[in-house]
Amino acid sequence: MTALPVDHFFARLRFSRWAAGDQACYFDGVDGCTHIIDRLLADLPQLERMGRASRARYCEAFTWDQILGQYESLLIPHSIAALQGQGGVGKSTSS
Repeated sequence: MTALPVDHFFARLRFSRWAAGDQACYFDGVDGCTHIIDRLLADLPQLERMGRASRARYCEAFTWDQILGQYESLLIPHSIAALQGQGGVGKSTSS
């Protein structure tokens, strides 16, 4: 397995922490993963808390209604501008 460049690793870690939230467990490598799994299997109340936190994070940021709303807020202004000839997506710059 090829190691990731340090900047790529930290960019992925930042995204993972943003997506999963503060209640998730993070690890580096096989030994770290094994340790986390063993620890969680020995602490079922913690595993249940993490499950509830994951569900809450999903409901907070990742439902289809929320995702589609974010896409609409990004794309509709560009679509309107293109339709009105003001630039944006699909606007040709050549004459």
